[in-house]
Amino acid sequence: MVKTFSIYVDESGNSGKNLFDDNLYFYQGALFCSANCDELFGEFVRDCCDKFQVDRLHAHKIGIEGVEALVLDAVGMMDLCDWSFNLFSIEKSYITTCKFVDVFFDSGLNHEVPWVLYNHEYYKHSLCLMCDSVLRSHGGALFWDGFLKADKVKIIQSIEFVKADLSECEIWPPEYKLLVQRALDYVIRNFDKFIPNKVKRYEYQIHTPNMIAFSKLFEDAENFSAKYNASPELLLYDKQGEFGKTMKKWFDEYSAYTIDKYKGVLKGLSAVKKQIGKFEVASGVQNPSLQIVDSLLWLYQRREKRNKQFAALEEKIVKYEISNFNSRVLKKAWEYGHKKGTCRIPYFV
Repeated sequence: MVKTFSIYVDESGNSGKNLFDDNLYFYQGALFCSANCDELFGEFVRDCCDKFQVDRLHAHKIGIEGVEALVLDAVGMMDLCDWSFNLFSIEKSYITTCKFVDVFFDSGLNHEVPWVLYNHEYYKHSLCLMCDSVLRSHGGALFWDGFLKADKVKIIQSIEFVKADLSECEIWPPEYKLLVQRALDYVIRNFDKFIPNKVKRYEYQIHTPNMIAFSKLFEDAENFSAKYNASPELLLYDKQGEFGKTMKKWFDEYSAYTIDKYKGVLKGLSAVKKQIGKFEVASGVQNPSLQIVDSLLWLYQRREKRNKQFAALEEKIVKYEISNFNSRVLKKAWEYGHKKGTCRIPYFV
């Protein structure tokens, strides 16, 4: 019998195209489990609701101690299952910087950008940090608004902000600042090459934290499948308003994608359809599995408030982050490895 698993997903941080509200981070929590979690947690969630006298499990109704208790019980119930909790956190304003870099510094489009600057991990993060040092203080919101509306005036204003501020910044070497300024001058001279005349709804949605995190689920599903030799059966997402149709479109496109799997010298290549199960949405108000995911996600957003007994769960947490802080960590790791001789940062200027 083929082993299967399901994925139960919730999110918080109220994102969409608004990257500059009071919620600095967008979070996606995904529970990968070999058990049918609706059956596993159904009676347990009903009992907890009766205990706390609530219609559904939510932190603002049962408090942090209630959340901690039910999470510990839920984790214990999964002892005999293969499972992981994948936490994807995205610093929302940093998405603006990443998009600025992806749009204007793609070495395939911008002839002033060396291939290694855009495609090497060390330089890509360094470039993001360089631009973020300006866009974070001013220009970021202007660029994002201009990008969504394909507003040439606003976009060029944001580019000029980056050029002007980098010329006065002493943190970055002069040769790199000059390279960046030349690349941005090329963008201004060839603007239509980089920005379409109109950004459609679907096109802007794919740049939002919601869809960036959603796309990561496919990679995570493949990793979980390989680790536990199991096939995905269901991807259940908390009910979506704005992004539901786009998520379904992406899911269907991924499911229809075939890869050429190598089967040996004599047998050659064969087309193998990717296995991802089915995609459904449900309301977390009624679904017991999504209420457990919501509790896990809420708890892990508040690391400093967690009881010490949760330290043992860290081995089940798979974390991924897009942020200024994470870029700085990766940049420092490359520099440390280069210094120790365990990796090499290519020099190209």
